[in-house]
Amino acid sequence: MQSQTILWENRETPSIEYFNLSTRADGQVLEGTIILMLEGLPARVTYRVECDLHWRTRKVFVHQDQAGTIKRLTLTVDDAQNWSNQGVSVPFATGLSDIDLEIAPSTNSLPLNRQPIKVGETRVVDALWVRFPSLTLEKLHQRYTRLEPNLYHYEAPEIDFETNIEVDDASLVVDYRGLWRRVSMA
Repeated sequence: MQSQTILWENRETPSIEYFNLSTRADGQVLEGTIILMLEGLPARVTYRVECDLHWRTRKVFVHQDQAGTIKRLTLTVDDAQNWSNQGVSVPFATGLSDIDLEIAPSTNSLPLNRQPIKVGETRVVDALWVRFPSLTLEKLHQRYTRLEPNLYHYEAPEIDFETNIEVDDASLVVDYRGLWRRVSMA
Protein backbone atom coordinates (compact mmCIF):
# COMPACT_ATOMS: atom_id res chain seq x y z
CA MET A 1 0.00 0.00 0.00
CA GLN A 2 1.30 3.44 -0.95
CA SER A 3 0.26 6.65 0.76
CA GLN A 4 0.73 10.40 0.55
CA THR A 5 0.04 12.84 3.35
CA ILE A 6 -0.72 16.52 2.76
CA LEU A 7 -1.39 19.52 4.95
CA TRP A 8 -3.53 22.23 3.32
CA GLU A 9 -4.53 25.62 4.66
CA ASN A 10 -7.45 27.72 3.49
CA ARG A 11 -6.57 31.32 2.70
CA GLU A 12 -10.13 32.62 2.78
CA THR A 13 -11.23 31.23 6.12
CA PRO A 14 -9.24 30.05 9.13
CA SER A 15 -9.11 26.36 8.12
CA ILE A 16 -6.60 23.57 7.90
CA GLU A 17 -6.81 20.02 6.56
CA TYR A 18 -4.70 16.97 7.33
CA PHE A 19 -5.16 14.58 4.39
CA ASN A 20 -3.98 11.11 3.45
CA LEU A 21 -4.34 9.30 0.12
CA SER A 22 -3.77 5.55 0.26
CA THR A 23 -3.51 3.37 -2.82
CA ARG A 24 -4.58 -0.21 -2.16
CA ALA A 25 -4.95 -3.28 -4.37
CA ASP A 26 -8.69 -2.57 -4.80
CA GLY A 27 -8.55 1.22 -5.23
CA GLN A 28 -7.85 4.49 -3.45
CA VAL A 29 -8.87 5.83 -0.06
CA LEU A 30 -9.00 9.56 0.67
CA GLU A 31 -9.10 10.49 4.37
CA GLY A 32 -9.07 13.94 5.87
CA THR A 33 -9.60 15.94 9.02
CA ILE A 34 -10.57 19.58 8.58
CA ILE A 35 -10.63 22.15 11.38
CA LEU A 36 -12.68 25.20 10.39
CA MET A 37 -15.47 27.61 11.22
CA LEU A 38 -18.94 26.63 9.97
CA GLU A 39 -21.58 29.33 10.22
CA GLY A 40 -19.53 31.11 12.89
CA LEU A 41 -18.95 28.02 15.05
CA PRO A 42 -15.77 25.97 15.42
CA ALA A 43 -16.02 22.58 13.72
CA ARG A 44 -14.05 19.43 13.07
CA VAL A 45 -14.94 17.33 10.05
CA THR A 46 -13.43 13.93 9.36
CA TYR A 47 -14.13 12.03 6.18
CA ARG A 48 -13.23 8.89 4.30
CA VAL A 49 -13.89 8.37 0.59
CA GLU A 50 -13.29 4.89 -0.80
CA CYS A 51 -12.85 4.57 -4.57
CA ASP A 52 -12.43 1.62 -6.90
CA LEU A 53 -9.45 1.14 -9.22
CA HIS A 54 -11.01 3.58 -11.72
CA TRP A 55 -11.37 6.39 -9.13
CA ARG A 56 -15.18 5.95 -8.95
CA THR A 57 -16.60 6.71 -5.52
CA ARG A 58 -17.89 3.60 -3.71
CA LYS A 59 -18.29 4.67 -0.05
CA VAL A 60 -18.28 7.99 1.77
CA PHE A 61 -18.22 8.53 5.52
CA VAL A 62 -18.45 12.02 7.05
CA HIS A 63 -18.38 12.84 10.77
CA GLN A 64 -18.97 16.49 11.69
CA ASP A 65 -18.62 17.95 15.18
CA GLN A 66 -19.79 21.56 15.11
CA ALA A 67 -19.43 23.01 18.61
CA GLY A 68 -20.66 19.74 20.16
CA THR A 69 -23.42 19.01 17.64
CA ILE A 70 -22.62 15.75 15.86
CA LYS A 71 -23.81 14.91 12.35
CA ARG A 72 -22.90 11.87 10.26
CA LEU A 73 -23.30 10.90 6.65
CA THR A 74 -22.81 7.44 5.14
CA LEU A 75 -23.11 7.02 1.38
CA THR A 76 -22.65 3.85 -0.66
CA VAL A 77 -22.55 3.39 -4.41
CA ASP A 78 -23.14 0.08 -6.21
CA ASP A 79 -21.62 -1.08 -9.52
CA ALA A 80 -24.54 0.44 -11.47
CA GLN A 81 -23.79 3.85 -9.89
CA ASN A 82 -26.90 3.83 -7.67
CA TRP A 83 -26.28 5.91 -4.54
CA SER A 84 -27.74 5.31 -1.09
CA ASN A 85 -27.67 7.59 1.93
CA GLN A 86 -27.71 5.37 5.02
CA GLY A 87 -29.64 2.75 3.06
CA VAL A 88 -32.10 5.20 1.44
CA SER A 89 -31.84 5.60 -2.34
CA VAL A 90 -30.67 8.96 -3.75
CA PRO A 91 -32.33 8.80 -7.22
CA PHE A 92 -31.00 12.12 -8.54
CA ALA A 93 -27.43 10.83 -8.04
CA THR A 94 -27.84 7.70 -10.18
CA GLY A 95 -25.04 7.47 -12.71
CA LEU A 96 -22.68 9.85 -10.90
CA SER A 97 -19.13 8.68 -10.30
CA ASP A 98 -17.79 11.46 -8.08
CA ILE A 99 -18.40 12.90 -4.66
CA ASP A 100 -17.53 16.55 -4.01
CA LEU A 101 -17.16 17.57 -0.39
CA GLU A 102 -17.84 21.32 -0.38
CA ILE A 103 -15.13 22.09 2.18
CA ALA A 104 -12.36 19.72 1.02
CA PRO A 105 -9.87 20.29 -1.83
CA SER A 106 -9.13 16.58 -2.16
CA THR A 107 -12.31 15.55 -3.97
CA ASN A 108 -11.41 17.64 -7.05
CA SER A 109 -8.78 14.95 -7.68
CA LEU A 110 -11.41 12.29 -8.32
CA PRO A 111 -12.60 13.37 -11.81
CA LEU A 112 -9.08 14.44 -12.80
CA ASN A 113 -7.72 10.96 -12.08
CA ARG A 114 -10.78 9.11 -13.35
CA GLN A 115 -10.93 10.89 -16.70
CA PRO A 116 -7.57 12.49 -17.59
CA ILE A 117 -7.85 15.20 -20.24
CA LYS A 118 -5.31 16.73 -22.62
CA VAL A 119 -4.05 20.31 -22.40
CA GLY A 120 -6.59 22.56 -24.12
CA GLU A 121 -9.51 20.17 -23.62
CA THR A 122 -12.56 20.61 -21.40
CA ARG A 123 -14.45 17.90 -19.54
CA VAL A 124 -17.88 18.37 -17.97
CA VAL A 125 -18.76 16.14 -15.01
CA ASP A 126 -21.59 15.95 -12.54
CA ALA A 127 -20.80 15.21 -8.92
CA LEU A 128 -22.81 14.52 -5.80
CA TRP A 129 -22.09 17.65 -3.76
CA VAL A 130 -22.14 17.48 0.04
CA ARG A 131 -23.00 20.85 1.60
CA PHE A 132 -21.70 21.83 5.04
CA PRO A 133 -22.77 22.09 7.81
CA SER A 134 -26.18 20.72 6.75
CA LEU A 135 -24.71 17.59 5.07
CA THR A 136 -27.40 17.94 2.42
CA LEU A 137 -26.83 16.45 -1.03
CA GLU A 138 -27.10 18.21 -4.39
CA LYS A 139 -26.08 17.45 -7.95
CA LEU A 140 -23.33 19.86 -9.06
CA HIS A 141 -22.33 20.43 -12.69
CA GLN A 142 -18.57 21.02 -12.99
CA ARG A 143 -16.30 21.92 -15.88
CA TYR A 144 -12.55 21.31 -15.92
CA THR A 145 -10.39 22.86 -18.66
CA ARG A 146 -6.77 21.79 -18.69
CA LEU A 147 -4.69 24.93 -19.31
CA GLU A 148 -1.24 23.43 -18.71
CA PRO A 149 0.01 19.98 -17.62
CA ASN A 150 -0.57 20.87 -13.94
CA LEU A 151 -3.13 23.69 -14.18
CA TYR A 152 -6.91 23.48 -14.63
CA HIS A 153 -9.62 26.10 -14.88
CA TYR A 154 -12.54 24.92 -12.73
CA GLU A 155 -16.11 26.16 -13.14
CA ALA A 156 -19.34 25.39 -11.31
CA PRO A 157 -21.78 27.61 -13.26
CA GLU A 158 -24.84 26.85 -11.12
CA ILE A 159 -23.20 28.42 -8.07
CA ASP A 160 -21.39 31.11 -10.08
CA PHE A 161 -17.93 29.90 -9.04
CA GLU A 162 -14.73 29.57 -11.01
CA THR A 163 -11.02 29.47 -10.24
CA ASN A 164 -7.77 27.92 -11.33
CA ILE A 165 -6.47 24.79 -9.64
CA GLU A 166 -2.80 23.85 -9.71
CA VAL A 167 -2.18 20.15 -9.09
CA ASP A 168 0.82 17.84 -8.81
CA ASP A 169 1.50 14.81 -11.01
CA ALA A 170 -1.00 12.76 -8.94
CA SER A 171 -3.70 15.43 -9.54
CA LEU A 172 -3.66 16.44 -5.87
CA VAL A 173 -4.20 20.14 -5.17
CA VAL A 174 -1.12 22.32 -4.79
CA ASP A 175 -2.95 25.65 -5.03
CA TYR A 176 -6.73 26.01 -5.24
CA ARG A 177 -6.54 29.70 -6.11
CA GLY A 178 -8.27 31.92 -3.61
CA LEU A 179 -8.96 29.04 -1.23
CA TRP A 180 -6.64 26.14 -0.38
CA ARG A 181 -2.89 25.86 -0.72
CA ARG A 182 -0.56 23.03 0.14
CA VAL A 183 1.65 23.71 3.15
CA SER A 184 3.47 20.37 3.31
CA MET A 185 3.54 16.91 1.76
CA ALA A 186 5.11 13.62 2.84
